Amino acid sequence: MPVYSPDEPGYWDRFPPDLKDMQAVVNAQGVRVSFHILGDATDDAAPTAMMFHMPPGYELPRHGHPCQRLEVVIDGTLQVGDRVYGPGTVLASDDSTPYGPHYAGANGCVTMEIFSSRVGAHSLMVFGPDGATQTVDLAGPDGVAMAAALTGAPAQSEPAQEPVRSSQSDA
Repeated sequence: MPVYSPDEPGYWDRFPPDLKDMQAVVNAQGVRVSFHILGDATDDAAPTAMMFHMPPGYELPRHGHPCQRLEVVIDGTLQVGDRVYGPGTVLASDDSTPYGPHYAGANGCVTMEIFSSRVGAHSLMVFGPDGATQTVDLAGPDGVAMAAALTGAPAQSEPAQEPVRSSQSDA
């Protein structure tokens, strides 16, 4: 059985360059990611899992993806609106449906996101205040600038302290 660790040399070499590029983009924003593609790593339609490590207080701005998405809180807490979710909470979004902002708790947050397609993992749909939608490829040539623009979101709210256990959310 193969075992993969993002801390091992050559981890990123098994993926197409776009995922390695996206890893550099998100690292520049203070988060860590690792990807795990189910099937052919060059297939844009292959389901893809992403481990997402957010530092304390990190704000994930409102956005969506052009695919189905499921997110499981693994460690820490994640504030969504006035609720705080802990390990085991599952958040889901449909194709092109906006979600967020989300805030990592005082000890940070680790989630696993599962995307129905590899390309959906690095393609973001940004929703403007006027309702206009712009699709941004974080693995594209403008990925670093676009990620910086995304993190220019409004100031973070104070995270709540107690996790709420829930099976549904309008996250």
